[in-house]
Amino acid sequence: MPASAQFVSQVSPFPVTNPHGVPIDQPFFGGFDRPIPQLVDIDGDGDVDLFVQEDNDVLRFFENVGDARVPEFEWRTDDFQTLKGEWFLFVDLDEDLDLDLLVGINFNQLAFVDNIGTRTNPEFSATPLTIRDADGVVILSDPPMVPAILDVDCNDSLDLFLGKQDGTIRHFEQIGFGSSGPTFVLRSDRFQDIEVLPAGKGNQSDQHGANAQAFFDVDRDGDIDLYYGDFFEASVLLFRNEGTCSDINMERVSDTLVLATGGEFQTAGYNIPTPADLNGDDEVDLIVGTLSENVRSLAENLFYLSNDGGSFSLETSRLIDGLDLGTRSVPAFGDADGDGDADMVVGSSLSSSEGASLAVLTRTGDAQNPEFQLTDLDFLELDAGFNYSPTFADIDADGRIDLFVGLFNGRIVFMKGVETDPFFEVESLFFSNIDVGSDATPAFGDIDNDGDLDLLVGESAGTLNLFENTGSAEAPVFASEIANFDSVNVGQNSRPQLFDWDGDGDLDVILGGGFRGSMVAINTGSPTSLTLDVPALLDIGTGYMSSASFVDVDADGDMDLVSGDRSGGIRFFRNFDANTAINPDASPATDLIGSLYPNPTINRSFRVAPGPGIGAARDVSIELFDLLGRQVLRRELPVFDQAIEVLIPTRIANGPVFACIGQSGRTECRLVIID
Repeated sequence: MPASAQFVSQVSPFPVTNPHGVPIDQPFFGGFDRPIPQLVDIDGDGDVDLFVQEDNDVLRFFENVGDARVPEFEWRTDDFQTLKGEWFLFVDLDEDLDLDLLVGINFNQLAFVDNIGTRTNPEFSATPLTIRDADGVVILSDPPMVPAILDVDCNDSLDLFLGKQDGTIRHFEQIGFGSSGPTFVLRSDRFQDIEVLPAGKGNQSDQHGANAQAFFDVDRDGDIDLYYGDFFEASVLLFRNEGTCSDINMERVSDTLVLATGGEFQTAGYNIPTPADLNGDDEVDLIVGTLSENVRSLAENLFYLSNDGGSFSLETSRLIDGLDLGTRSVPAFGDADGDGDADMVVGSSLSSSEGASLAVLTRTGDAQNPEFQLTDLDFLELDAGFNYSPTFADIDADGRIDLFVGLFNGRIVFMKGVETDPFFEVESLFFSNIDVGSDATPAFGDIDNDGDLDLLVGESAGTLNLFENTGSAEAPVFASEIANFDSVNVGQNSRPQLFDWDGDGDLDVILGGGFRGSMVAINTGSPTSLTLDVPALLDIGTGYMSSASFVDVDADGDMDLVSGDRSGGIRFFRNFDANTAINPDASPATDLIGSLYPNPTINRSFRVAPGPGIGAARDVSIELFDLLGRQVLRRELPVFDQAIEVLIPTRIANGPVFACIGQSGRTECRLVIID
């Protein structure tokens, strides 16, 4: 791979359709596994935007590019402003009319993060301030709760609610704001004597779990009611305020949300209800994230329930339209339908009795303009367990690609490629008697340059297992296992891919595992002797427990990156080569970007001119993304009919960024070096 190669995340790089031929809006946004949603107007344009948290210290951002009545949430970044926190709550705590942040830090402490930007262009301080009560005591929250904050009693002061693991709620009230941030006072250790027990109101079991609250006026009677999600509840509970706004009297009136159709809203449990008006009818709707790991909810886990006069209708179970195939997705590319091009096969951890374990996205279009359709959710009807990790290899050099699938039980299924439909036949459920314990993830490559394929297998313990082919390309024989190869360990669930990362002619190892992102273990040996260096983290925004696959999807001569991860979706990273220019003539023109110079920048600025495809030159945006795909700058350009200067804010560090011009759903990017 050229040293200039850089990868940038793209959620809609080419058309992808569902099994019915309907286009998928954002196929490669990455999916959700345990989404905690929050909807706020972060850019002050009059409509709500979407934030989703799944892991600590990572906040995903989807901008509403529609309007208040017809929202369209478009992916912007998987790591909004690199904010850190165990949880996040947007709220104006200092009364300056912009949204600040309340976050969890340092194992359940509360902290204030000031918005030092504006209402329309937020920028959050890098220094969180620990929040204390009126006596100077640090306020703590029980993990893993999702707090709520609003003025619940109509006294013009914010009330903070922290759920507890015993099923009760603590109530704090903000009483001031100073140089050290907001100050809260404890009003009640058992708000309204609410106590949610796992098996009903009268159960005295001490088994409790996480919880979340959504406060809003459900029945439009002028006071605040409460929808409550709990770890052990399959629906959301309703506590109606039978008092007034200033004299609250919460009564538990329902343990299940009954839909307008008469059915019940039921999930696998631990629902996170979030209030927001999504359709502009002045009624508060519910967006519900489901955090349970029950297999029933692994893909259907972000629900939108519209409110019509207090009666809710389920609009969708996937608020963001994208590819989501369960959890622990593993993509591989090979000819799955016998037409000679590379289709995408995706494994997941779902068993075939609960849904698809091997899905196929069939490739159509031409070499330079790929299109994919999700055509099969149970490819080959393979029934061999779960945690499927597919890979393709012509193991016997007969000119037909073969399919291998790693399994949870540590073994590998071998399906030989054949000439007739369905083009693969199960040859062995226990390939070469290989058993690595659990979660086998195979990767083939010629590591010793002898003309045949060797095998590297990841496993649940996070180490690598090497099986050298001591036979031939036509008749492989795999030698005894070399366990814990080169002492590489990524914590858990190692997912290797053999690939020449540094372009020196030998195979390196790209790794996912028990961490967020991807690592590379460089081969410091030679093409004939694999010797791995200590893995190093790559500047690519892949997800937790990532699984990389390299393919030149657009026939432009470089390898793009497709990655699965724990969230169950697929992420696509296009390979861009850096270009440099000190004047307009040296900067190659494209459809949306006529020129971009100087590159590297001078005095932290560059100029960009419109390309021939800009057309009416209106409704154009310019965005900057770092190498992890995080949006670090966005500007709307009401008119873009001549070159403009772009000044780089000091908060953006020197180094490479992607400058992207967007218009009418099209985007073009250039790698820019900030100097």
